[in-house]
Order: sequence, then structure tokens, then C-alpha cells
Amino acid sequence: WNNWVTSISGNLYINGEKSYKSLSNYNSISIYKVMPEWKTDISFGNSYSESEYSLEEYDYYYRSINRSIYGSADYILALSDHWSWGLFGSANSSTYSNINFSASLSPAIEYDIFPYKEATTRQVRCVYTIGPDYNKYFDTTIYNKTEELLFSQSLGVAAEIVQKWGSLSGSVTGNSYLHDFSKNSVQFYLNTSFRLFKGLELSVYAYYNMIHNQLA
Repeated sequence: WNNWVTSISGNLYINGEKSYKSLSNYNSISIYKVMPEWKTDISFGNSYSESEYSLEEYDYYYRSINRSIYGSADYILALSDHWSWGLFGSANSSTYSNINFSASLSPAIEYDIFPYKEATTRQVRCVYTIGPDYNKYFDTTIYNKTEELLFSQSLGVAAEIVQKWGSLSGSVTGNSYLHDFSKNSVQFYLNTSFRLFKGLELSVYAYYNMIHNQLA
């Protein structure tokens, strides 16, 4: 509708036997609009998982519950055929990650080797972001923090090519905290899709993460 695109997804998984039961649920919604001069993306999601173990002969019972919710909003404005700037905001909560509330707001600058008008067929983008992260924790962290304000930066390179035979895309992104550069992470991602014939496509993807910044 009027160049706005909405994507809604969800899943429910239930498994169980005499001594074990599990349930997990995930839902998300994404709304975005892409124009020649600007683009915006708004996303929300939540997840819930529950596991239960019971061994009557050993008088053993254990129950684990994890909940998370997140939201993000991005706005990117083209400055020229190759340069753009943007603002990225997000907020989330996760019992698994010991995050009661977390929020970040980061300005960003991006350069695309190819003109933006060719973005639907090919692109090689370099993106740099920097900004504050506020974290409030459910429990005291290993660094004896219950809440803290941090500043982080990220640098990423992403490439994509779309042809009649299919598509190929990949990215490398590095993150670090400004107060301690040893607290960092690097993510690698690769995806390829082949059109075997009309209506059938084969997709293969891989990713690898090196994480050294779990302050929570």
C-alpha cells in the first residue's frame, strides 16, 4: 500500500514426553518503505520458551522460562548517488541475556560503491555507526553492575548481487565498546540462492560469530 510493505511471521513449537516438556513461540512484524531518496524500517518481535523436567523416581523437578521482546526503528536518507546517513534506534528486554531494559540510538554513515539506483541488482556498502547504549540488568553482572551507560561503535561491509540465475550476498560486521576495545564481536554472514526453475529456488546460508562483549 503506497510503497509500504508489511511482513508478519510467527511460529509455535511444542514437544513432550513423560519426563520432559517444552514450548517455544516467536512472533514478529516488520514495516518498511523504500524510496529513491530515503528508506525506513520499523520492527517488533517477542519470544517465549519454557522447558520442564520431571523425574518422579528421583524426586527431581526443574522448570526454565525465557522471555524476550525487542523493537527497532531505522531511517536512512540519501545524500548523493553513493553516500547516505541514517539513525538507528532499538530497545529490548531478555531474561536469558540478563537484560531488564536496553536502549540504543546510533547515527550512521554509509557509502555504496555502486549508485543507489542499482541497489536492487548490485551493491557493496560500507556502514559505520557510533552511539550510546543504556543497559539495566535483572541481576548484578560479573562486573558488579546493575545498570550502565556504554558507548559502542560498529563497522560493516555488505555486498549483494541479484541476477537471473539467483542471488549472492554476504557481510562482515565488527563491534566494540569505546571504553575497552577488547570487548568486541565480529559476525560473518553468507547467503546464496539458485533458481532451479520457475517456482523453485534453492537457498544456502552460513554464519559465524566471534563474541567477546557479553558484559551482561
